[in-house]
Amino acid sequence: MQVLDTIQELTQQNRQARDDELEIRLAAQRIDFDLDQQRAQCAPRRPWNPAPDSPFTVGARELPEIDRAAVSAETLGNGVHHHGAIIVRNFWKPSLAAQYREQIDQVLDEQVRFDAGEATSSWYRPPDVLLNHRFCRYKGMGRQTGSTWAANSPRIMFNLLEEFQRMGLRRAVEEYLGEQSLLSVKKWVVRRVKPLAAPANWHQDGSFMGKDVHSINMWIALSECGPGTSVPGLDLVPGRIDHIVETGTDGAVFDWSVSAKEAARYLAGDEVLQPHFNIGDAIFFDHFNLHRTSSGPAFIEPRYAIECWFLGVSNYPERQVPVLW
Repeated sequence: MQVLDTIQELTQQNRQARDDELEIRLAAQRIDFDLDQQRAQCAPRRPWNPAPDSPFTVGARELPEIDRAAVSAETLGNGVHHHGAIIVRNFWKPSLAAQYREQIDQVLDEQVRFDAGEATSSWYRPPDVLLNHRFCRYKGMGRQTGSTWAANSPRIMFNLLEEFQRMGLRRAVEEYLGEQSLLSVKKWVVRRVKPLAAPANWHQDGSFMGKDVHSINMWIALSECGPGTSVPGLDLVPGRIDHIVETGTDGAVFDWSVSAKEAARYLAGDEVLQPHFNIGDAIFFDHFNLHRTSSGPAFIEPRYAIECWFLGVSNYPERQVPVLW
């Protein structure tokens, strides 16, 4: 796996002396590789099977909660398969979350300079492979939404991957997926999102990634958010959904989004789940989870968050643009 050897060598060099150009080369190396060749070199998938019954002492339409020390393939997998999602409290320390809020500010400020044609550092320098990529041609994405792909910032991309390694995240993710995992350019996003003026549409990520992908998503709250705060969190339909629901009907904004009327069918009279997230809490779910960003008059401050999808190599959805980690 020559590309992985090159990535490891460049990573070691950058650990010893941080360098803008080195980080930009690293970001490009992680994206510009042959997916089919990578698949061919990987061991066959060994599917992970959930427990027959939920090991958690909450109802089927409630979310289980664990602490970071309890994170494993078993806890994440059983939470997702029996309840639709699982919350991990104290996933990051508040001090680490504060560091990444500052880093996201720097990334988004640097994006303004990049889009104005000014010289920028590795805090915001999309690798050349992304500027004219057939699946994600650069369009200055995120200026209106307050978000950008992590891959547009080789510096924050490097920092986050170092953090993932320190946490030992790969083991839990790949034991759950049963195979090597890849990240996604399009689904690895850093956010500083302003409150919405109107309710968002519901969606399942599987509606555009495909129903047969092997996935798990990690969403980290860098702000305290949700009920009782002035910062919007997440709305979730309670319980496990194991298929893609109908999209693009009854006034849904996009052909991949789910209308309020359709979501109400799956709520089945239950209230929308609106978890309260403390700074550094995380939630994990897969591509069947039906969710949206919260909205309402109480939410008046922006929400900082990091979202990162991990996808199995065997049937990776190529349009999501794979990232080696």
